[in-house]
Order: sequence, then C-alpha cells, then structure tokens
Amino acid sequence: AYSPASKHYYLLNEKDEGRVGVYDQSWMQRYEVSSQGSSPCYAAVDPSGGYLAVANYSSGNIVVYKIGAEGGLEQPPVNRQNTGTGPNKDRQEGPHAHWVQFHGDHIYSIDLGTDQVLGYSFDAATGAVGEAFEAFKAPGGDGPRHMVFHPDGAHAFLVTEMGNMVIALRKIDKGFEAIQTLSTLPDGFTGHSQAAHIVLNAAADRLYMSNRGHNSIAVFDVGKDGALSLRQIAPTLG
Repeated sequence: AYSPASKHYYLLNEKDEGRVGVYDQSWMQRYEVSSQGSSPCYAAVDPSGGYLAVANYSSGNIVVYKIGAEGGLEQPPVNRQNTGTGPNKDRQEGPHAHWVQFHGDHIYSIDLGTDQVLGYSFDAATGAVGEAFEAFKAPGGDGPRHMVFHPDGAHAFLVTEMGNMVIALRKIDKGFEAIQTLSTLPDGFTGHSQAAHIVLNAAADRLYMSNRGHNSIAVFDVGKDGALSLRQIAPTLG
C-alpha cells in the first residue's frame, strides 16, 4: 500500500510472525513493525493517507495503524480479532482474514475461514474503530476472498475462492444483500480451480476475475443496476 500523505510504501512480510515494512520513495526500508498476527496478506490505506489497515490471514485478525508525519506506524495499532470456523475442515478450521479496505465511514474485511464480510465503524478524525458486525454472510464453504466497490456507492462485488463464484451485492444500511450469484468457471468444468483476484475497470462497466487452475480470466459486463452478465472466459495462456 502507498500513502500519498506520508509518501511511504507499506509492504507485508507474510511470515508466521508477520511484519510490515515501511519504505521511502526510493524503496529504502526505514524499519518494520509487527503486524500483530500471522501471515499478513493484504494492506490498504484510507483516502486521507493517514491510516493503514492490514489483514492477517492465519491468525484471522485485522489491525489499523495511524500513519505518522514521517511515514511511521504509531503503536499500538487497533486490533480486531475474529473467531469461528466454516464447513470445510481443511481450509476453514479457524478465521482467515484475507482482505481489508476503507469505504466511507467504515472498514470492511473478508474472512475466508468463516464465510463472512465483516464491517467496523471508522472515524478518520480520531482513528476510532468500532467492534465487528456481520455485513454479509456468504454461502457456507464458499470461502470469500476479495471484494470491490462500485463507484456508485450502492453496489459491490465479492469473489469466493473456494466456491468459484462472484456475488453481486447491494448496499443496505451498513451491510450488503446478494442480488445475483454467478460462476467464474465455464459450464461443465470439473477440475480443481480457485478464484483469486477481482478488478472493476475505470468505467465501472466491466468486471474481471482470475481462475487459478482453470487458468483463465472471467469477464462480466456490469449493468447500471449492478447486475452482471458473462461476456467471456479468456485463457491466460499460462
């Protein structure tokens, strides 16, 4: 992640004892701090550039740091620990925070281990982070991975790693409801695959998701009502 306010980069070291490295614009590491968890996998900076959020996959917690004037991460960060399991005993034996992002006056995180999108109130003026609430519950065992927000503020799209699905969501109050669920894989495919990254284009009319195993990119047209229609599933040639 990059903060335009502090002009520093924040890189994760995905170790059992997770670390967050702080780098200047010449990519010199100034120092690193604990991620307060295990296997940090996703970092995000809020629109003001004043706060950094990190998702720790293996320990299932997110942390939120205030960024100092010189790019430093003030201690201690806010730490929000999730609990729970999912029906897949191999992948969902505990919570697994896989994504975190600032959105309006909330922070949202995704937990692959508990099939949840979690929300937390967030005050950028004070740095206060509320306790977790369930913003959306994905189908059991689908293993949600990443989410992207539509610029209209009323819709979002969630990709599930284990279910290989994309779920179109509508904002309701501070949470979401599903309006459509589609596969990222072609009909008849029976091999092993895991959906991964999700990207919305700048015009917000095209959505892309990667399929690891099928080795393809699923491409969907996005309607003005947030509904999706499959355009193509293109091979990655690798």
